[in-house]
Amino acid sequence: MPMSRPLRRALLQLLEEMSWQNLMDDMLRHQSWWVWVGEFLHPHEYHKRFPQVAEAFKIIRKKGPNGEKAKAHLTFHGKLEEAIDEKDVETLVQLLGKRPGEFARRLDHLLRLAGANEHALDTVVETFKRNITKYSTPVLATLLNHLPQRKEQLPFRIYWPKGSVSRGISAKDERRPLPERVIDDCFDAIEKELLSRFANCEMWQACLLDRALKQVIVPFNERTASPGAVDLPRGSSMKIDSSKTLRLFLHWCEPEKDGTTTDLDLSVGFYDDKWQYLGVCSYYQLAFTSADGSFYEGSHVEEGKWIAKSAGDFVEAPYPDGATEFIDLHCKNAADFGIRYAVMVVNSYAGLPFSELERAFAGLMVRDDPKGKHFDPRTVELKFALRGENGIFMPLVLDIQEKRLHWLDVFSKGKLMMNNVESSNKAIQIICPQQIEYFQSGTRMNMYQLSLLHAAARSKKVYLRDSNQITIYSKSKSETSTAFLARLQQNSGGETSTTGSVDLASVDFAALCRGDVELPDETKRYVLFPEKVAANCSASDLLSTEED
Repeated sequence: MPMSRPLRRALLQLLEEMSWQNLMDDMLRHQSWWVWVGEFLHPHEYHKRFPQVAEAFKIIRKKGPNGEKAKAHLTFHGKLEEAIDEKDVETLVQLLGKRPGEFARRLDHLLRLAGANEHALDTVVETFKRNITKYSTPVLATLLNHLPQRKEQLPFRIYWPKGSVSRGISAKDERRPLPERVIDDCFDAIEKELLSRFANCEMWQACLLDRALKQVIVPFNERTASPGAVDLPRGSSMKIDSSKTLRLFLHWCEPEKDGTTTDLDLSVGFYDDKWQYLGVCSYYQLAFTSADGSFYEGSHVEEGKWIAKSAGDFVEAPYPDGATEFIDLHCKNAADFGIRYAVMVVNSYAGLPFSELERAFAGLMVRDDPKGKHFDPRTVELKFALRGENGIFMPLVLDIQEKRLHWLDVFSKGKLMMNNVESSNKAIQIICPQQIEYFQSGTRMNMYQLSLLHAAARSKKVYLRDSNQITIYSKSKSETSTAFLARLQQNSGGETSTTGSVDLASVDFAALCRGDVELPDETKRYVLFPEKVAANCSASDLLSTEED
C-alpha cells in the first residue's frame, strides 16, 4: 500500500536524525527488510533533503538509483574486529567508549590486548572506571567475581553459547593472567559502585542471612534454565540427607494426536573419586549391586548388597497418563562400595525431542520408606522440566562422600537417538567434573555474596546464620559500607547468639536457604526452599537497583 508523502517525509526525517554508525549497523543487520522498506519510502526522491538516509539505502542496495556502485561500509563490529586484529587498544577504547555495556563485557579481552603496555593498561582501566555508573548491575556483579580468578591461568575455561538450552563448552585456558594491580583497581571500583547503588535503595533496620547460600549461584542466562518447582540456579549445590533413600524419577507423556511413540530413559552412572566408571543402573541393568562386574577394590560393603534399583523401563508414554520411571539409590552402600559420584542422566533413546512432548519432567525425592508410594509429593526435593531437542541431559550429580547434590542443568548434544550412559560416558567424564570445578572455583557470584553487599550498604544490623547459631554484627555511625562489608566477610567483631534469642520481628530483609523461621509478612524475603515462609522476591530483584 503506497505511503503518503507527508508520512514518508516524517519517517525519513527520523532516520536522518539517527547517528550514521547506528543507522548503518541496523540497516545492514536487517538488510533485506530495509531494502523492502525502501520500496515504500523512495528515499532518493529526497536525497538533497535527507542525504544520510539516501546514502544508507544506496549502500544496502549496493547501488544507486542510476546503477552506480555504492561504496563499502564497515560496521561497528567490523571496525572492532579490524582494531582487534591490529591490537590497536587506543582505537578499541575509543570505539567501545561509545557503548559502555560492550566495553564492560570486553574488559578482560581489552586488558589482554594491552599486555605489558602500562600506558595501554592504564587507558583501559581509567576508561572503565570513568564510565562505571553506566554499566548494568548484573555485569558488574559478574566482573566482581570473574576478575580475581584471572590472577593465574586456569586449567580450562567454559563458554555458554546462546541457545534454548544450556551447553557449557570447555576449552583449554590459553589466556595470559592479568596484572594483579589492574585487577585490584577494577575490583575496588566495582565493589564501591555496587555498594553505592544499593545504598540508594530503601534502607533496612536488620537483615538475616544464611551462610548456606554460599553454595547457591546467582542466576545467569536463565533463559536456558530448566523450569522447576524450586528455583535452584545452575551451578549451585546443596546438602542431602544420605541416611534416607534417594528416589530419582522421570515422567513424560507423548502428544495426544501425534501417534509418535517415544522412549526416554532414566539412568544413574557411578564413578569413583577420579571419575573412573564403576557401573550403571539403567534400562539395560535394572539393579546395580556390589556383585555386578568385578567386586570393586577397597569396597567395604558386603558382596551382593544393592546400591541402586530401577522400577523398570517404559518405551511408550501414551496420552493422557504418560509413563514414569524411578531409580532408588542406597547412599551408605554406594559409599561403602567406593562410589564417589552418582550422575543422573536422562536420555532421549527413540529420538523424539523433549520439546515435542505433551509434558516431561524429572526430579529427586528423599524418602524414609523405599517401599512406599512411587510418587509422594511431600518427599520431592527437586522437580524440573525437560527441554531441548535431542541427546543427553545431565541435571545433577550426587557427591556420595560429601553428601552434596550439584545442580548442573546441562545438556550434551549426543546422538539423534539410541543414547545411553555407555555411549555418553566420555561426555559425562569430561562435562561433570569440569562443571563442578568451574562453579566451585568462585568465578560466579553466589547469593550469600550478593546478600552481603545489600546488607552492608542498606542495614544497620546484620544477623549471619549458620545452622542454629547466629552471629550479630552492628554497623557503627562512622563505619563506611566498604569497611562494614570487609568485617562481615572476615567474620570480625560479631556477637554469637542463637536463632531463638534474636528479635526476628525487626528483620526487614532475609536471604534464607530454607524458610524455617517465622518472619513478619512485610519482610522482604529470598527463600530457596519454602517451609514456614516463602519467597516474595527473587535473585533478579536483588540485582536491580529500582524500587517498586
